[in-house]
Amino acid sequence: MIDNAFISQIETQPVPILNTSEPSPIPVPSSVPSPAKKRNFFSKFKAKTKPSRRVAESPAAIVSPAIDSMAQIGESVARRRFQKGSAYKNKAGTLWLGSYSEYVIDKHGVEKRIRKQVTLSPVRVKDMDKGGYRIMGEREAQRKLQPYVDRVNASIASPAIERKSITFEEFAEIWKRDYLSLSKPSTQAGFRSTLKRLIATLGTKDMRAIDAGDIQRIIADRMAEGLGPKSIRNLWATVNLIWQAALDQKYVDALLPKPKLPRRKRVQPRCFRLQEIGKIIAASVGEERLFYWLAAETGLRAGEIAGLRLTDVDGESLKVDRSV
Repeated sequence: MIDNAFISQIETQPVPILNTSEPSPIPVPSSVPSPAKKRNFFSKFKAKTKPSRRVAESPAAIVSPAIDSMAQIGESVARRRFQKGSAYKNKAGTLWLGSYSEYVIDKHGVEKRIRKQVTLSPVRVKDMDKGGYRIMGEREAQRKLQPYVDRVNASIASPAIERKSITFEEFAEIWKRDYLSLSKPSTQAGFRSTLKRLIATLGTKDMRAIDAGDIQRIIADRMAEGLGPKSIRNLWATVNLIWQAALDQKYVDALLPKPKLPRRKRVQPRCFRLQEIGKIIAASVGEERLFYWLAAETGLRAGEIAGLRLTDVDGESLKVDRSV
């Protein structure tokens, strides 16, 4: 129920004329009770809590990406930092391992962060002073990791260029396509047969992981199979040519050292006498007779004789500039 005194007070007050051009607020009678204030039970709690720190939205405050992340050159990414690395034991607890991050730039100009892991030392090492064995501690393992970390920290301002990686089988295909295809057909046939032996042994191995010990092991195995010294030397010549091409294309860092090769057996060459040559020419007919006669008179090789043309004959001279 509304109070009668309140109604009579409203009726006795003059009604204000409203101005349509400027709206004015409607006056509220002073006798109207104001709504009750709500009590805040959390004011003390808010006062006790500390204000949270807000990180400024700047390029330096961007959260660093995960391991093996990439960022374009020129971007401000707060992830290159001075690092100490970490030394830890393997699952078996027998080796000390070290891990650190390395920044590289790939062939597309994109910066990458790669996680590296190295083997530092066995946990049980020889004690040179007291004799026997002792247990290596974490601090000593961290000191062994320090040279790796120092090298990375020194190159923070200029990350290294990522090294190319390729297997022997993959680069052998490149070498056959870009290098071997420029040789003579007879030379190609010899190299292809040697490549089959090498691919069967080194096919899936990375070019940088192949060392002189792998090549020496291949040579020893081929000698045990009865391969001759000349064929083994041809095998090493093929390997050397492949590594020279790989070095030019930055797939390896250096050439392989020359392995220990078997000695060549000195064999007295057998030569035909004039009477034997005459008998061979007399017994042959047609093109074979001309072939044997040219070989006896000029000393040309079989491939050079087979590559001769009529235009190569000029009076009493013979031009030799090809071989098949």
